[in-house]
Amino acid sequence: MGEIIQRLILCAVVLAMTSACAERRTTTYTLFDGRLETAVPADYVLHEKGSDYRDRAVAVNPVDPEFILFGGNAALARKFPANAYPSDFLDGFAGEDVQARLEVLLVSLIPSDGSEEWYRLGASLAVPPDATARTIHEEFCARFAQHWAEYSFAYFDPDTEIGRCVNFGGAFVAIFTRRVDDTLLLVSGSDAVEVLIVERKGPGKAVLDMTAEEKWQVFRAAANADAAEQLLLSARLR
Repeated sequence: MGEIIQRLILCAVVLAMTSACAERRTTTYTLFDGRLETAVPADYVLHEKGSDYRDRAVAVNPVDPEFILFGGNAALARKFPANAYPSDFLDGFAGEDVQARLEVLLVSLIPSDGSEEWYRLGASLAVPPDATARTIHEEFCARFAQHWAEYSFAYFDPDTEIGRCVNFGGAFVAIFTRRVDDTLLLVSGSDAVEVLIVERKGPGKAVLDMTAEEKWQVFRAAANADAAEQLLLSARLR
């Protein structure tokens, strides 16, 4: 009996060590002139928007921070080995050897003055005084849908209070929303490799009959959800 217990303990230790090793390391950044602190997977690099990704990757805070994950061509060969694409296929539309992106925006939320319930005011959004994280998400995604029409959907997670607005027809676009006090955090996320895979191997037209939650499961990887949600859930405003 003692030997069995020892073996069980050893197995538990090994499993714990394996789980710890599997956790993705993160790097903490302070952005927007010190206003936002957040953690991003450590294999992403922060770059100055509009610059060459490799030559100008920097550890400073651009106006609109964008994080880039490189290694896209190798990831495509690994995840989709049966494809007949050239080794630099992704470079033409994702950027040189880019696999995934995260772009971060902050929108100030201010109480509406009563003339309209919702309206834009520069980099701010006026909202009703009783607006919740869900209603703000719904309003944002309604405007998103007006632009992208029938191939868009919205999905809100009440546990994390993270919302998602996704367009999957034509250009793939995924926007994550999370309210923190009087600020709306927006993250645009995408993984070019996963977008390509779901376009080629996904459910096709059957996706149109799915619920929003089912659609989200189809496009979650393409939206780069793990990295985007890591960023949003670790976000702290000062």
